[in-house]
Amino acid sequence: VTGVQTCALPISAKNDVAVNTNVTSLAVNVTSAGNMIVINEANGVLIASNISTVNGPISITAGLASSGDVTGSGRISAGTANVAITNTKGGVSLSVATGQIAANNLTVTAQNSVAVSTNVTNVNVTATAFGQSATIQQTKQLTGLNVSTNVGDITVNLASGNLNLPGQAFSANDATYTNFANVTLGATAGFINVGTVTANVLNVTAQSTSNFTTNIARFAANITGAGQNLSLTDYDGFSIANAGVKTAGGTIRLNAGTTAAGDITGAGAINATTSGNVALNSARGGINLSSAPSQVTADNLTIIAQNSVAMNTSVNTIDANVTDAAATLTVNENTGLTVANALTTGGSISITSGLGGSSSLTATGTINATLTGNVSLRNSNGGISMTAVNQVVGNILTIDARDDVAVNTSIGTLDGKVGFAGTGNASASLTVNEATGLGLANEIGRAHV
Repeated sequence: VTGVQTCALPISAKNDVAVNTNVTSLAVNVTSAGNMIVINEANGVLIASNISTVNGPISITAGLASSGDVTGSGRISAGTANVAITNTKGGVSLSVATGQIAANNLTVTAQNSVAVSTNVTNVNVTATAFGQSATIQQTKQLTGLNVSTNVGDITVNLASGNLNLPGQAFSANDATYTNFANVTLGATAGFINVGTVTANVLNVTAQSTSNFTTNIARFAANITGAGQNLSLTDYDGFSIANAGVKTAGGTIRLNAGTTAAGDITGAGAINATTSGNVALNSARGGINLSSAPSQVTADNLTIIAQNSVAMNTSVNTIDANVTDAAATLTVNENTGLTVANALTTGGSISITSGLGGSSSLTATGTINATLTGNVSLRNSNGGISMTAVNQVVGNILTIDARDDVAVNTSIGTLDGKVGFAGTGNASASLTVNEATGLGLANEIGRAHV
């Protein structure tokens, strides 16, 4: 049928339906198995009621004459057959109901933004105009997925199953890597395993262990399952978005600078709880996560960086290695801290604990700035104990603690003060065992030195 013009067009047929229309709203039902529906609409169209076949394909093309969107709350159901929706002069918004489009394969191509709620096996969505977005809310695990925008935001959320498509890249950038949009991926009942994500912001929610390879500017993630892990490896550097990166006791591994220089920075928190571990690696840059108290929370924190590191922490143990000559290491710990290792290549080391309450500052490994770098150890709410042979190595060692201090050193000069920090401790003592010679700057102990 050609040239149908009306406000609302309901169609019911046993066999194939093919119509050219200029209507406001549309409802079509084909009852015989395997028969198809083909609709060619001059403008936009409202799917007011259902469009359905019994395992027959459905094709809807809109915008053939003028602009308008494909919208509505009606369902599009093709059973085991495929659905294709094209709008050359508008967008597609069919996301009112859960699984609003049901089919085997779904292909949507539109000039403007696309938002679909689906119950399909495979989905292909393209939004061609600059800055237009693509959003897919899917009820179950997908076998195939392809999403393309022209620097528009991409969102894919699965209500069940895994987003397990390792060959599927997500690119929200232009060809020159000048403009970037955002990518949001969700698997609320499963894991995420996809190809490389290129975007401005990558925002992730998953229940189970998920791994990412990226070229992004900012990152936010929430892994909700107890003990489930998160890992990200990025092309250069990235920042932690305000929403933060967190697990429910699982390990967080963040790697930056695999190919180009860049730092790990940002105002967002990294939180593995005090039962999970955090590992940060900045192979061609530094790490600066010091904009808020306790910005990194974990049991064990491992740091490897080329350039300087500054961290505000709430962790039990830290193991840090800063490799570039003269690059520095600064750690401000909210409670107590055990240092597994803290190493630089001549850069200064500053470790402060007890910022949030009573604590101890101890070490199982070495604090080593070489004999050219300085070391500062401070604890305003406790003492310091590092008594293995040559456990603290540096040029000038500065100590300031409320309670007793006992350190074994290989240093040039000591500047030590105990018993005065915080609320003070009149019985605090300072004990230093030095491997070689020692220069003394100031050594003050409320009880004795």
